[in-house]
Amino acid sequence: MANLILFVIVFIIAFIIAYFLGRKRQMGFGWSFFFCIFLTPIIGLIAVLLSRKSNENSAITIGEKIAGWISMILGASLLFIRFKSMISQGLNGDAWSNLYTFLFYIGLIVAGIYLNKSDKYKNFNTKNE
Repeated sequence: MANLILFVIVFIIAFIIAYFLGRKRQMGFGWSFFFCIFLTPIIGLIAVLLSRKSNENSAITIGEKIAGWISMILGASLLFIRFKSMISQGLNGDAWSNLYTFLFYIGLIVAGIYLNKSDKYKNFNTKNE
């Protein structure tokens, strides 16, 4: 029951961050909501605040590419290590903890993909004319 209450609180905080801050950024509501859910609201908030505003140039920088590759490699490595340890030791421990750990690692991988291809995503915050 406590895990469900925590999930609802995280969901509400993620929605607030995505609606009030994320939709004004180039990443938009969807990506900011995804990062807040999968990478915790604190990391999602940092990602939203560091992202470009919707009227800025969308060219990807070399720093974003490097951060994207680091995020993908780190997420995939940690996911592999966690999966391998769970197979060797069995499914011991809290199921919610295991699930959230996997979701966090998948979030790192997707964040890396977003950083490497962010200039290819359409900006839905502006009107096409």
